[in-house]
Amino acid sequence: MSTTVHTHISQSAKNRWFVGGFDKALLDESIVSLHFIAHPSDPNIPLPNPTNHWSSYLELATNKLVHLDVIPSGPDAGQGCICLSSREPSVTSDWSYKKTCLISNNVTLNGFLELIIKKNRDKYNFADGGEGCRFWLSVVLEDLVEAGIISREDGDETQVALPKYWSKPGTSTDRPMAVGTFWE
Repeated sequence: MSTTVHTHISQSAKNRWFVGGFDKALLDESIVSLHFIAHPSDPNIPLPNPTNHWSSYLELATNKLVHLDVIPSGPDAGQGCICLSSREPSVTSDWSYKKTCLISNNVTLNGFLELIIKKNRDKYNFADGGEGCRFWLSVVLEDLVEAGIISREDGDETQVALPKYWSKPGTSTDRPMAVGTFWE
């Protein structure tokens, strides 16, 4: 296991990682696919411009899942926090949109997280109002394509889905992405 990634994500308060429900022994596991999920919005909270929260699930060769999510660190947006958690071996069926991308080469979870850290994708400020998960994912998607981890075709298909509101599977309307900022 790379001590660099392990140390970085273990210094949660300093580096804005929440790993409370994550088994760090999974860092050496190979990733076989990556699922990008648009979670349904709460129908009990009417919003003038509804949007989906997006996150990803990394499916490992050992049939385990790791949920990767970026969320605002407070109610008024601000700095993002990356949340990692180990999950049961089935992707949630509670989604409005899902894109599964096969991993193009042998990449471990450690290597995947190393890319995020190297590119400073864990240093992110959400846009006003707490939006920005879609923009964060769009940037990370491009990093994954450039690194040869996922195909250009899968990356492009997911990029087309991100600037939409998915009210239910197969039903979407355009919804511009709020743009957050990365810092060093």
